[in-house]
Amino acid sequence: MNRACSKCQLVFEKEPGYFLGSSLIAYTIEAIALIPTLIWGLYVRGMNTTQILAISILQMIVMHPIVYRISKLAWLWIETRMTESFNKE
Repeated sequence: MNRACSKCQLVFEKEPGYFLGSSLIAYTIEAIALIPTLIWGLYVRGMNTTQILAISILQMIVMHPIVYRISKLAWLWIETRMTESFNKE
């Protein structure tokens, strides 16, 4: 992630723990994305639990860097919108 926004120069480096909310967003997205994999493995392919678990872990490892970056951007967007709305009052 860039250190600052190229347009408004907003510094993305926040205090420790600031992006904890983005972790929650990322894990929620990944959990929702695992549901089709689990259904496909259990009911369509008839796989056993070990195989489904292996596929799910691989899917999480591949998805997490991408989803976490997107969730950090979403968290920044949410915080920016909330700050703007509070400053208007």
